[in-house]
Amino acid sequence: MKVKQLKFSQVLDMYAFRVVVSGVAECYQTLGVIHNLYKPLPGKFKDYVALPKANGYQSLHTILFGPNNIMIEVQIRSTDMHFVSEYGIAAHWHYKNVNNNDSNASLAGNWIGSLLDIQQQSGTSVEFLEHAKADLSPSEVFVFTPNGDIIQLPYKATALDFAYMVHTNIGEHAFKSRIDQILSPVSTKLRSGQTVEIITKQDTQPQPSWLQIATTAKARSSIKSYLKSQSSSSLIQLGSYLLDNACEYLQIDVEKVVDTKWQECLSDFSCQSKEELFIKIGLGEVLMSVVLNKLQCEGNHCLVKNIKISDTQGRAISCAHCCYPIPGDDVIGLLTSSKGMVLHKADCANFMRVKNKNVQWLGVDWQAKEGEEFEVKVLIDVDNQRGALASIANTMAKLGINIEHIEISEKDSYLKSLNLVISVTNTEQLADISKHLTQLDLVQSVKRF
Repeated sequence: MKVKQLKFSQVLDMYAFRVVVSGVAECYQTLGVIHNLYKPLPGKFKDYVALPKANGYQSLHTILFGPNNIMIEVQIRSTDMHFVSEYGIAAHWHYKNVNNNDSNASLAGNWIGSLLDIQQQSGTSVEFLEHAKADLSPSEVFVFTPNGDIIQLPYKATALDFAYMVHTNIGEHAFKSRIDQILSPVSTKLRSGQTVEIITKQDTQPQPSWLQIATTAKARSSIKSYLKSQSSSSLIQLGSYLLDNACEYLQIDVEKVVDTKWQECLSDFSCQSKEELFIKIGLGEVLMSVVLNKLQCEGNHCLVKNIKISDTQGRAISCAHCCYPIPGDDVIGLLTSSKGMVLHKADCANFMRVKNKNVQWLGVDWQAKEGEEFEVKVLIDVDNQRGALASIANTMAKLGINIEHIEISEKDSYLKSLNLVISVTNTEQLADISKHLTQLDLVQSVKRF
């Protein structure tokens, strides 16, 4: 209720019944009988029998208008489905391994095979756990191959995730996608019911930027494995760039670092060469401050506080969408194994939550190039009257500001909230935008979200 911000009246499973029958056919027959007794709530029927979850869960879910206007949830499943729900698909797979036609056994085999792929392509147990947890999302989308086969993916999965789910070789050479017969980039997010075809190109290879597109554990681990083994030049460039910028900011001459210091540093990080160290820096596997300490300090008394960043385009550096940092903010860089460096505001709630969990992070002196734009989220409360949105859009257009995304909600009968994502260069420009908006009579407040 807290996560979804629901009232008690909006909780539809306060009263729930589970019906266990002998087989699949009886599931649908039971559903017909129940819907004949009580009317179902539109949009709340879920068929996990025809479209099972990735973990093998199968059941029919429906919400009914019960007696006295009470909402009732009913789950209908077979005995085999109930076994999977209670004990897990791995137990069912072990129990039914002699039955090659069992659908749950097939699902279990696919699921365990996927876990094995992730394990083989993960460098450490921590990395494997991170990838595996990412695949346990409760929301899914179901899309179709051109042959009509169903592919299940997590919510917000892209065409690139689809390509890797079909086959790793298809993912590695994915050039474009054809979604419902319309050509689209592989970064396109998928919706249930779409038919997806991947167009491959032999000279297409995974790039570091793909880590920002992929959402599934299989895709991310495959891309990372490929980058490490075959196409590591971009990661070497990123790692070298980060190290050079940090040294420049601290006025450290890398050329004067003696070979013995380099060898000690490489040995401590289990690297055979500087290039391998750069890759680990680019992937966020080692903290920059530790590297610099080993290169230039005697003892344990040196600590790098921050690094300078002046260019984020074309590199594995991204801005977090939980706080939307922009130049001028107090910013930190969170080093991750899947996305390189992710920039957060220093007071970001998500960053504060993970700050003390042994994550690698460091302060950032962010001085963006002139004219480079970044997304930021603003919340505008306006009078609930006709033409309010047009007035806001007109003001933005006069200021030369692009609106990337907009959501509108009614706070009450007098006020509307406009949730905008806009592109700005820095905090000064954002302050100027706020000043112009607050001068409009219909605007009640403007604040950063």
